[in-house]
Amino acid sequence: MRPTGRPRRGGRRLESQTIVRRELIGVDGRNHAWRSVALRLPRSLPAVVAETGEPGSGDRRTGLKASDASAIAEFAARVRSALGSGVLDMRLFGSKATGRDVPGSDIDILVVLEEASVGVEDQVLAVAFEVNLAHDVYISPRVVGRAVLEDPVWKITPFLRAATAGVPV
Repeated sequence: MRPTGRPRRGGRRLESQTIVRRELIGVDGRNHAWRSVALRLPRSLPAVVAETGEPGSGDRRTGLKASDASAIAEFAARVRSALGSGVLDMRLFGSKATGRDVPGSDIDILVVLEEASVGVEDQVLAVAFEVNLAHDVYISPRVVGRAVLEDPVWKITPFLRAATAGVPV
């Protein structure tokens, strides 16, 4: 991934990262046809919100609406407030991060904790539920502990590779 930027209104630049992934487009017997797809993701979610201009205008590159961005910001703030230093990282991933969302798409957020447990996961889900009701969105948090990210088997799974490459929240 290499940092890139493109000029925005007022000469400001929005830092972003480009991710290239391979997609299977067909199978003919034993031969597989692949294509490379480049995705440009914003470096950080607050930059996306700050650079969108007018309230409600959203971000055309990622498809992230201002209402989604405010729900994500509230969710992140409330989780960090509730769990404090136990929260190591939060990342937006999935269709909202890549700009491939459709109306009704959920907002996938990876929440990385120092140590995950059922009780802590329930706290994160309760925060998501309250924010979902307040903003009429569907935040779908995925809670993992540091040990999962450091596990040699888990860290190479397609899910964790995609989620950890997401946009920091």
